[in-house]
Amino acid sequence: GGVVNIITKRPTDALKGSVSLFTQLPQDSAEGASRRANFNLAGGLTDNLGVRLYGGLAKSDADDLDINAGHATSDLVAGREGVRNKDLNGLLSWRLNDQHRFEASAGYSRQGNIFAGDTMNSNGGGDVEFVSSLYGHETNVMQRSTYDLTHLGDFTWGTSKTSLAYEYVRNWRLNEGLAGRTEGAPNQEGAAMSRLRNTRLSSEVNLPFAAGATEHVLTLGGEYLYEALNDQGSLRAQSSDPSAGGLIGFDRSSSKINARSYALFIEDNIVVGDTTVTPGLRFDHHETFGDNFSPSLNLSHELTEALSVKGGIARAYKTPNLYQSNPNYLLYSRGNGCSVQQSNNGGCYLQGNADLKPEISVNKEIGLLYDRGSWRTSATYFRNDYQNKIIGDTEVLYTIGSGSRVTQWDNAGKARVEGLEGNVFIALTPTLDWNTNLTWMLDNDSREPGEPLSVIPQYTVNSTLDWQATDKLSLQLSGTYFGKQKSPTYNYRTEQDYDLQAQQDVEAYGLVDVSAGYKFNAHYDVRVGVNNLFDKQILRGGNASSSGANTYNQPGRALFAALNITF
Repeated sequence: GGVVNIITKRPTDALKGSVSLFTQLPQDSAEGASRRANFNLAGGLTDNLGVRLYGGLAKSDADDLDINAGHATSDLVAGREGVRNKDLNGLLSWRLNDQHRFEASAGYSRQGNIFAGDTMNSNGGGDVEFVSSLYGHETNVMQRSTYDLTHLGDFTWGTSKTSLAYEYVRNWRLNEGLAGRTEGAPNQEGAAMSRLRNTRLSSEVNLPFAAGATEHVLTLGGEYLYEALNDQGSLRAQSSDPSAGGLIGFDRSSSKINARSYALFIEDNIVVGDTTVTPGLRFDHHETFGDNFSPSLNLSHELTEALSVKGGIARAYKTPNLYQSNPNYLLYSRGNGCSVQQSNNGGCYLQGNADLKPEISVNKEIGLLYDRGSWRTSATYFRNDYQNKIIGDTEVLYTIGSGSRVTQWDNAGKARVEGLEGNVFIALTPTLDWNTNLTWMLDNDSREPGEPLSVIPQYTVNSTLDWQATDKLSLQLSGTYFGKQKSPTYNYRTEQDYDLQAQQDVEAYGLVDVSAGYKFNAHYDVRVGVNNLFDKQILRGGNASSSGANTYNQPGRALFAALNITF
């Protein structure tokens, strides 16, 4: 994952703050412990000037290097990686008068991994001693700096918001092997830094008005985005690079990529009695991928005082990232990542494609909500249909002099994500609440060849009982049940079925957590508990090619404690 984006809220009038501390200690000493500390301070400095500050430190230790030994396809299959996080964000809010407010914010985040020994092929990258020596050290550090200036207007005719935002992301990582058995494993060839700079200008106005029996809030807006990437790691010269002229459109002389895009949008929130209709239209222009219109329509209607129906449909699109569309971004495989449909003579290249089309999706949902105060329930059906999914294609475009085959990123066929979501909340007594939610996946695969887009549970159920035993003491019992996770059966890169022995499913399983909280007074409260009370552990077997869905560690029983102080 990347660095967490902390969104600062507007400060209140009174100066208030909080400090929170958390620690979690696993029962199994091979699993990594966690701890974090956060502070928050917000309030008014003067009648017209407010401030908000947020900061945090967090660390999760890596699992032991040999946590999966004896359970995996290789002794080098690593467990969960550790992480160090540092965050600091601040916001100043100045109210010039009743119509104008100005805000300035800045933030810094740093996230560094704590290496657990993982490599792409779980083989130590051909240098087991070196890779093992990195255990417990940082091999990848991401830093993110943000700066924002915002004007907020509140006028008789409506409201407005205009923002100028700048984001600077630095991603440092040890160089890794890019082909053969060393692929994805840190090596002794130094480190590289990628730098991403995003500049965004956005503005919108909200115009409330009435037209006959209807109430409207019309929103008009636009935004401009400039992205600039300098990646000296992924775009650096490689020993596997073909000789001059070997690849069409390939030139390693520059590691810089940039893109410009802008958008205009309009939305009207229309209220007619018990019905709210919200049509919208967004126009996007990308300097490489051209124009796109994305319409949307949402509706909600109160059938009775307690029962309402909601639904919507929207077209969305996603442009290829700065790597997929760049012919100078080149991946090489000596054979394991190549199709078996052709003879392997010199491996294969996967090259960026400047002619890619954006991914398109049509997203639909409809649901019922029933609210009687002391109990609420809802059910929603959703379906997202995708076109032009971007994949690393296996079609050989041509063969260069060395015998290596050349393929490209390309737009594939269709895909679908479809499912049901539900929620039930019941106040069983004035002091005991029961809350349950369910997600059930009906479909999650590409239309061709019918493989899952990702390995996820068929269903997930979360249920919680909250009991306010006294004014100061609260008790909580919660459970999560994950449905079966099915193994993929087909490797689209090599165009062959996985071995039957490797097609390992993860059977359905559940986790139970218990905790107790105590509020000493208005400023101090604590919570202690046990996560995964019945110590359900899953040890990773390997990668998808060797272990199917069994590709992650589920940590076992752990004790936790949290302290929150407000002032």
